[in-house]
Amino acid sequence: MKIFDSNRGLILKAPLSRNRTFKIGIQIAEFQCLAASISDESWMWHHRFGHLNFRSLSELKSKKMVHGLLQIEIPKQLCVECCVSKQPRNFFKSEIPIRSKRKLEVIYSDVCGPFEVKSLGGNSYFVSFIDEFTRKMWIYLIKQKNEVFNIFKKFKLWSEKQSDKVIKVLRTDGGGEYNSHESQVFFL
Repeated sequence: MKIFDSNRGLILKAPLSRNRTFKIGIQIAEFQCLAASISDESWMWHHRFGHLNFRSLSELKSKKMVHGLLQIEIPKQLCVECCVSKQPRNFFKSEIPIRSKRKLEVIYSDVCGPFEVKSLGGNSYFVSFIDEFTRKMWIYLIKQKNEVFNIFKKFKLWSEKQSDKVIKVLRTDGGGEYNSHESQVFFL
């Protein structure tokens, strides 16, 4: 993973670890003092009120809603932060299309871990199952990655019995969790 600034300068670089995450060691200076100063009172109040527009700041003064607020003069220059924050962006899709037509038709599964700190039960991983149609998620804690297939069989038995439906498709990221000989025979 590489992170660049707006001038294409490299800020951060991290390798992909064995558990498919990016571990980043950030060193923080022990003591750091930052200071900023603004000579114009109008700009100071604009910043203090979270970049409130100058007309509204003038209104606060005229209605005497803020003690100590001086007469606000609307500057000729624009606030860079306000311009950047008001830039248009693409809309988020209001609805994600669902390809499956019923429960358990498509199940997504993934394994995450190992974690540096084990759970209270001594688990280092978890396996997740997500139903594409209902978006319901099940999480199972496991001690070792080789337990995934047995957990899947239990999940399959339980979920099919609960819903009277059959799992048709199991999608994974190809991380090798379902590559054992036993799972290969099971999925045939």
